[in-house]
Amino acid sequence: MSEDKVLKGYISNIRYIWHANGDKPCELCEDLDGTEFESADEIPDKPHPNCNCYIEEVEIEDNEDGDGEGEGGDEPCDCYETVSGWLEECEEACCEYDDSSDEGDNALEELQSIESQIQSYATEKIAELQELQDEINQLKDDAIEELQDAIEQTVKTIQIFWDNFSELRRLKEELHHYLDLSAEYYHTKANCEAAQLGDVGAQVAEILGYLREFTDFPKEIIFKGCSIKEAFEHSVHDLEVNEAGRKLGKEHPNEDPEVIIKKPDGMPPGF
Repeated sequence: MSEDKVLKGYISNIRYIWHANGDKPCELCEDLDGTEFESADEIPDKPHPNCNCYIEEVEIEDNEDGDGEGEGGDEPCDCYETVSGWLEECEEACCEYDDSSDEGDNALEELQSIESQIQSYATEKIAELQELQDEINQLKDDAIEELQDAIEQTVKTIQIFWDNFSELRRLKEELHHYLDLSAEYYHTKANCEAAQLGDVGAQVAEILGYLREFTDFPKEIIFKGCSIKEAFEHSVHDLEVNEAGRKLGKEHPNEDPEVIIKKPDGMPPGF
């Protein structure tokens, strides 16, 4: 037998036909007469010895009539149609992608717009936070500076009161007696110098004046024999003198207190 040729779809183009030979074939050979086989493997062995049957090989043309069927009624392979269907599906998918490209572009633009808005908002808020932080830092620096100034004025005020008290005591030791109006002069001068330092200095001077009168009030009664009325009048007078000195210091912050405050008569040189 000739070698089979393979058509599309892995179908052989050779058909094998069984022919019974002789005038009176046996019943078995007669049953096989005209039977077609698609491959040589399907052909059975001869049914008996000295069998005269033979096999005819018929070659089938490859779908020449274009009706989708070859000789013998076998259908051809549909690979071409399958691949064509895949290509059409791919083309439709590409068309759908092209149709939806505008929507994708619009969505991308919208996302970019939202991102830009978020970045703008974040930048604005960061700037506001930075501005707030700068204000807080400035307030902190101002508070520290004010505190340092207040401490400095407090220390200087205490030193001013001590220096004036020392001068009053030195004057009394120099003259060996109390000079009239000398206490009023140094009290006025101390409050004036303290007020020239600033508001804190004036407030500290006022507090020190009240503390002095609070301690001097019982001394006036116990050690000097003053009545309560007299001691109270002395305290009020001293507080008025202190207030006058602070007023001078606020009105003349840059003037020398020894120039704007009149010294008592009999003040020796060097005081």
